[in-house]
Amino acid sequence: MIVTSAGRRPPFQMHSGDGRIRLRADELAVLQLDHLCTIDDAAVLDDAWPGACALRAGTTEWEGEYAGRRVSLAWDWIGTKGGSLQLLTAVPPRTNLMVIDSRGYDLAPTALSMTFWSFLETLDWQAAARAGALH
Repeated sequence: MIVTSAGRRPPFQMHSGDGRIRLRADELAVLQLDHLCTIDDAAVLDDAWPGACALRAGTTEWEGEYAGRRVSLAWDWIGTKGGSLQLLTAVPPRTNLMVIDSRGYDLAPTALSMTFWSFLETLDWQAAARAGALH
């Protein structure tokens, strides 16, 4: 039996034939993600918005566990003139997670991306990504 972090049995199936792990948006906060890798990739600059003043760009991937299954979450970033790294929201995150609504239905793509971006804004990922980037 699968039990959520709140200690109750979910009213929905936690996985399906698509291999994605389903959870509610509020359960994202309990994920403990560890930095797996970060790479510089100049091709990501093609997706940067005009005027972003991006000097470099790349991808970072993080991993963790939810309900006994491995999860992966990767996203693109840009590096600015000031040295900060910022989320590149023009491309949705890549993940094996699927966020569901209160009725157990998958979120629509736009709502899903917005949910992930909000979650990623709460993470302190920039230092680890900067240190892990291959130059």
